[in-house]
Amino acid sequence: MNAFNRLAMSLVVMVLAATGAACGDDEASSSGAGGSGAAGPGGSGGGTGAAGGQGGAAADTQLRILLDREAADGPDTVIINAFVVRDGEALSDQPVKISADGTPLDVAEIEPGVYRAQVTPSAERIELPIRVQLGEITLDRVALVLFEVNDRWAQAEVVPGLVNTPAYEDSPEISPDGEWLIVSSYSPVDLLSCIIPQLADPPAGNTIPACNTVLGPIDAPERPDLPGKERILSPTQIDHTIPSLGYTAEALQGAPLPPVAAYGFRRQADDSFAEPFVIAYDAGGYTGGPFGFNFVSTPQGTNADVVFAWFDPSSFDTDGDLIRAQITLGQPNTLGVVSGTFPALQVAPAPNRLQQPDFSDLQSNPAVVESGVYFDQHDNNPREFDILFYPGSIDAPLAAQAVVPVSQDGRAEYQPFEFEAQLYYVSEFSQILSSQRINAGDPTADATWGPEQSELSVFGGEGNVVSIGEPSLATVDGVTWMYFLYGTTEAGGLDGNIGRIRLR
Repeated sequence: MNAFNRLAMSLVVMVLAATGAACGDDEASSSGAGGSGAAGPGGSGGGTGAAGGQGGAAADTQLRILLDREAADGPDTVIINAFVVRDGEALSDQPVKISADGTPLDVAEIEPGVYRAQVTPSAERIELPIRVQLGEITLDRVALVLFEVNDRWAQAEVVPGLVNTPAYEDSPEISPDGEWLIVSSYSPVDLLSCIIPQLADPPAGNTIPACNTVLGPIDAPERPDLPGKERILSPTQIDHTIPSLGYTAEALQGAPLPPVAAYGFRRQADDSFAEPFVIAYDAGGYTGGPFGFNFVSTPQGTNADVVFAWFDPSSFDTDGDLIRAQITLGQPNTLGVVSGTFPALQVAPAPNRLQQPDFSDLQSNPAVVESGVYFDQHDNNPREFDILFYPGSIDAPLAAQAVVPVSQDGRAEYQPFEFEAQLYYVSEFSQILSSQRINAGDPTADATWGPEQSELSVFGGEGNVVSIGEPSLATVDGVTWMYFLYGTTEAGGLDGNIGRIRLR
């Protein structure tokens, strides 16, 4: 395989390995309350708001929203609970207004200071904007309508703040303390619709609209310091070359290189995520960026120890490898500098690869635990993807990989994440599954794992959610949340967005 073909194939495989999505966007309301635009402040699971002024609630009044659901034969009924408090005391007889998709709902005070409304979404409505108002306080959330949800989970919602945009977000990872969220892959274009057509014979090339139509932000406040921003020439034209690295038009032969980078976000007092900061290699926004970030441990202040997968452009022959790095949360992070001329590129400092016994296949989406490292691996024979495990410590050479028995013949599994002795993973980009790890046993032994159960899936509905994946979990103030990727299609486009759901 020549250098160009390996480059083109690595970009396709990288995107498909990283994603759990084949997606599209249900547009946000103008208030920022919906879709994959930035959601407004406040919200489910701890958001608060305060307001004063003429005709408004007293300045020390706080409003909080908590979404729940009631199972139904079709889309579950969305339950909106609004809590009104002043100086720690519940306030009764308040003029709370609740609407869904702009339509006012009947509101009842079910107990002192607790106001409830409910709505049953249509089967076609996937992202349902919710607004709660009390005087001048306005809190917005977006209910995410999924059709198969395990009873132990409440109502799914779109992650609020600056995380989601009309462009492509992929591969979320919440820190163990719930304070930081990394989105491994952001691109201002419809990245999947750009990359997937390159599998055709002949490849579609980099002139197709999906590779050049700028859908999302390329600067602050949502995406500051975007690598490769200078290559975005207009809303409909991107320069897909990086001449400083030898990625010339002649070398690329039509392969697309839209800018891609990882971004981190900090949890806000209202439980949204903002303060974005870039995490990337200095490579002109090279599309094959790091993905599948995993926190090795709880961050110490702003210092974080992370592991991720990367297609190192200086060593394509190893495919995707697992890399360890120290990053500073809350500020731009340059993981290394790529230099030279393609295909003879160098990276400085050299990537700190885990001491794997095998570098021959694509290894991605790592999850570090005390006894070793889970990861998924692309292999065309006999299966597309399996979940595997390297026993040992990441501070030393790891032992030989072995398949984790949750993997099944004839089914693809990806994106493992262990939380409180429960392994969460994805099947066929359509279902988040889990299995209990019994007695901290050997992850590669059949007896270690309890019965498999479904947590979330895209089955059973008529809407445009077409994929789901990338689970990660954390507990904040005694409440456990699972963050995940969901993909939608609309008007011929594919989009990835980040959702979350609360454990009841």
